[in-house]
Amino acid sequence: MTGSTILTALLCAIPIALGLWAVLLLASGVARRNRGGVAGIAPGMPVYDADRQVLGYVDRVQENGLLVGGQFIPENAVGRVTARGVVLN
Repeated sequence: MTGSTILTALLCAIPIALGLWAVLLLASGVARRNRGGVAGIAPGMPVYDADRQVLGYVDRVQENGLLVGGQFIPENAVGRVTARGVVLN
């Protein structure tokens, strides 16, 4: 193999590798942001029921759920977490 062949191969492989890396990075960010559970939930975030009605605001986040207006909401009741708040199942 000549030096120019190796250089050409590298120049073709680098954009492909960077593109795959970017797709994986974006996919993991979307999965992290949209999954249920308490990850990404912070005190003060609004909590919506399945009909998108505001139930209240997060008082405290616990390992297995969250407190909203003094009521415990279990982790498995969280449908997804978005930039606008917490949506329950």
